[in-house]
This record gives sequence, structure tokens and C-alpha cells, in this order.
Amino acid sequence: MIATKTQDFQFVRELSDSFLSIFTHRHDFIWAPHPEPDEKAQWQTETRYPLSDRAIQQSDKLYGVRFGAKSDYLMIDVDRSSAYHPLQDRFAVQGITQALEPLGCVSHLRITSSHSKGLHLYFPLENAQISWALSLVATVLLEKAGFKVKAGQLEVFPNPKSYTGESTQSLYNAHRLPLQPGSQLLNEDWQPVYSTQSIFVQQWQFAQRRNEIDEKLFSRILKQSRPKAYRVSGKAAKFLDDLNNEVEPGWTDSGQTNHLLGRIAMREYIFGHILRGGSPLTGGELAEAIAQTARSLPGYEDFCNHQSDLEQRAKFYARSVETSRYYPYGYQSLQIDQRQEERTAPTDNQHNQQQRDLARQRIVEGIQALLERNALPSGINERCQALETLGLNRGTLYRHTDIWHPKYLTETLKPLPEEEVTPVYAEIEYTETPEPLPEGEVTPICPNKLAEFFGSAAPPEQDGLNSISFELGGSGGNFSGAIQEASVEASVENDSTTADIKADIQQRLDHIKSQQEAARIACLRQEMGQAKQNRRRHQEAYELQLQEMLSSGDPILVAEAKQRLANRSSCGEGDPTIDGPS
Repeated sequence: MIATKTQDFQFVRELSDSFLSIFTHRHDFIWAPHPEPDEKAQWQTETRYPLSDRAIQQSDKLYGVRFGAKSDYLMIDVDRSSAYHPLQDRFAVQGITQALEPLGCVSHLRITSSHSKGLHLYFPLENAQISWALSLVATVLLEKAGFKVKAGQLEVFPNPKSYTGESTQSLYNAHRLPLQPGSQLLNEDWQPVYSTQSIFVQQWQFAQRRNEIDEKLFSRILKQSRPKAYRVSGKAAKFLDDLNNEVEPGWTDSGQTNHLLGRIAMREYIFGHILRGGSPLTGGELAEAIAQTARSLPGYEDFCNHQSDLEQRAKFYARSVETSRYYPYGYQSLQIDQRQEERTAPTDNQHNQQQRDLARQRIVEGIQALLERNALPSGINERCQALETLGLNRGTLYRHTDIWHPKYLTETLKPLPEEEVTPVYAEIEYTETPEPLPEGEVTPICPNKLAEFFGSAAPPEQDGLNSISFELGGSGGNFSGAIQEASVEASVENDSTTADIKADIQQRLDHIKSQQEAARIACLRQEMGQAKQNRRRHQEAYELQLQEMLSSGDPILVAEAKQRLANRSSCGEGDPTIDGPS
């Protein structure tokens, strides 16, 4: 028996229809029922047979086509919400067309893509070019001109793509055919004009005769910018095909967001550079690609209940897939692991600082707990023992005495040596008849140890003193500083005047000491309350992350969450400031 080659299905061609003859590649076409007003079309891909001329002519559905190995036109897609749309930037489209002029694309057709008012710019070509090469060269020229080629902003058709098997290729992105409902030709002022297929063909043929590709420039750009060629193995091709089957249908019901975002994250991280070219996406770029892909899928606006926090969830899934066992195709796992370790693992100094901050935070929380119970001892040993009962180590306490030791929470004034000054202090015994001070001599008051923790501000002169200077910190009328200097520049005439001065100074000292203690404790309470609130917030965020991973339905994320819970059970409560979300 002689084997015969299976012939592809052939449809009846309308040879007299010049409009349909423009779009020759009809396999793997897309279609959608006509949507309700203000709704998006729900596109589907048909792979069993090609799109026929008569199906397009009947217009009972919306249709779109892809590209073959070669293409004789280039199409630029600018969404209505894009920063490059004329409604946002009047001159952006002009910049786009000027960027492509050196290539030979000097004439184009402007058309609205649909009722959404997005733009399609068609550049018919005199000579067909290899599709992926045409896309790559156009993308390079646009990006050199400062435009960002990405979904939702500016897209190039055909798009770069790669091999996904030994001899087969992945599909080029599809675009809807022009002049379907909502699609009209536009003039230079972006106003709709009378649009028929014959007028479209006339403008197409006029532009085609003018757009002659500069082959030398084309080859030079291609040689300089051609990305690494990947030939995906059979297993990887099957994996990519499975991911496409999961992602491409989009939302068909509510409750699918977590599962879809997980699959989108895997496809973008593992195969994103294969599908689009360039380097693998990581970090913020990966999260942005996940969010953009999700918005472009069918059913997003109807069934996705997380549109308001999509960016946050995209960042979560980007971090999850980057820390999973997967890695970008074509890269060694060891290289990726090392790169992730360099990006995420703290250095020795960072780790030590984290441990130091954690210890200080626990001490502050212990002080706060004792203050709330009015059980903070004033003695050093008693206070240390009280903190030890809360699970704090004595060695740790003495490495951080500045936040619990009594000398930092109460004021102590020590007089300077007698040969240097004559201190004014509560324990000094004054003679009944002190001799008058020589003119110009100053009797300073001993500096307060808390001066290093506060600023300074001088109050005005007081009654009874010709010149007494206080340096105080803080604000809002609270005394939180320390006395730096006091001077009396007058002769003492009698015992009663001297006693009044001593009493006045002592009263001021006692008042400032009490105010300093109150201000210090108030500041400490505020600091401890903030620390406790931060720790609780981080813990809640960490628990929420684990719950999202467990409820995502993604086996990778669920396994990762269970592993974290197991590690926390074996080692104690995890530290959300280290393991939790940033």
C-alpha cells in the first residue's frame, strides 16, 4: 500500500476580494461572539481548520488572524489606556512612526481596533520579511527611540517567538481583522472617516509601494540584536503547552484568580524570555508582566475579584516562583540559585544587625510589659531579674543596657572635682554666711548625663537671678534636656538673699529632674508601643502570606507554605521580619 500525504483542508477562496487577499495566513485563527455593549470580546483559538473567506464575509462573529513564517506587513498596537495614545500624548504616535522611518516604513494606515478606541497602525511592505526578524528589528528601533514595547502600552505584530520542539514553532500572537464593528479608518486629526474595504485596499496599496525595507540596515540591526536562539526540548515544550492551556482561556468563573496567577507566574518566569526574547524577568519586571498578562486574558473584568489589588498579588506570586525549585529555561539552576541567593540572602553584617534589632525590640517590649503592670523595679539587679522572668538572657541585657538600665531612665547628677568648680547640688552643705563671689566669676552646675540624649534650648532670665542659663532639649514646653551651666553675676548682700537663691535653684533642679524623667519614660513608652505595633503588623502579614499560599491551590505554593510551617514548628515561632513579606 502506498502512503499518501494528507492534504490540508482547503476553503473556497474569493479571488476577486482584494481585501481578504491581504491576510493570507488563516491557520490557528481566533474568533469571538459579538460582545454586549461595553463588554470585551471573549476570544477563542480554532486550530482544527483555517479561517475561510466566506466565514469572514458573513460577519456573524469577530475574527482575527496570526502570522506565518513571513509577513508582508507590520502592525503596531496602542491601547486606549496606553501612555502613547493620542488622548494621553498628542505626539507619541508621530514619534513611533518616525522611529520606523530609517527602516523604510514611511507610510501607514491609521485605524481604530474596536469600540475600545485602541489604535492599530498598519505598515504594508513591498517585500515580505521573516516574521520574527521583522518584529525584532522594529522593536529595537522603537526602544532606541525611548518607547517601551510591552503589553497594554505598545505591542508589535508579528511578535518575537521561539522554537518549542524539534521542528514545530509556537504561534505568533493574533490580532483582530480591521473594519469589523467598532473599527474605522482615521485621518491625520484622529477623526473617523468613511471606511469601506475598497478604500482600505487603496490606502494599503499606496502605502505598500512607498514602504521598501532597507535591507542593509535591516541585516545590521538583526545581527547586532538577535537574541540567543533556544530549541526547547520535548518535555519543556509539553510543559509550556500545558501552561498555555491553563492560561490562555483566562477566567470562566469566579474563584480562579489565585490559580491563574500562579500559572501565569510560572510561564513568565520559566518561558518569558523564550516567548518574547531578551533576558529572564525577575523582581518588579516579572510582577509587572504577570499583572499585564492577567489583564489581557478573557474574563478578567467579569470574574476576577482582585482587580483592585492585582499588583500586590502579582508581586507575591513573582516572589514565590523565584524562590521555588523552578528556574528560567536555558539557564542552569545553580546559576539562578546563586543569583537569587546574592539578591535575597543577607550579608553577615546584615544578619548581625537583624539579630541585634530583634534583641532590642524584645527588651523594649519587656520594659513596656513591666511599665503597664507598674512593676518596673528601680534597682539594677531587680530590674534585670524581672526582665529575665520574661525570657530575656542576662548576657543580652548587658549588651543593651542603654534601653533598660536605671541610669538611663533616671537622672543622676555627679559634682565635678572641687578644684575645678564649686557645684550647686542638693547634697552640698552651704555655710551660713557665704562670701560674695568675685565679679565675673561663674559657678557652674554639674552637667546632666542625659544631656547626650537631648537637644538644648535656653529659657529667658528668671526673677531673683541676674543671669542664670539653662540648656534644655525637647519641644512643646516639655523639659527633656539637662542643665549645662548656671551663673550668678551679682554679689550676695545678706543671708536671706543667699537662702532664697539656693532654694530657687534647688526648686528648679528638682522640677527639671522630674520633667526629664517623665519625658524620658513617655518617649520610651511611645517607642515601645510603635515597636510592638510593627512586630504585630509584620506577623499578621506573614500569616496572611502563608494563608494565601495554602489556599492558592497551586501545589508548588502549598508545598512551600507547608515547609515553612514545618520549619517554624521545629525551630519555634518564625521571625516575620526575616521570613515574612517585605
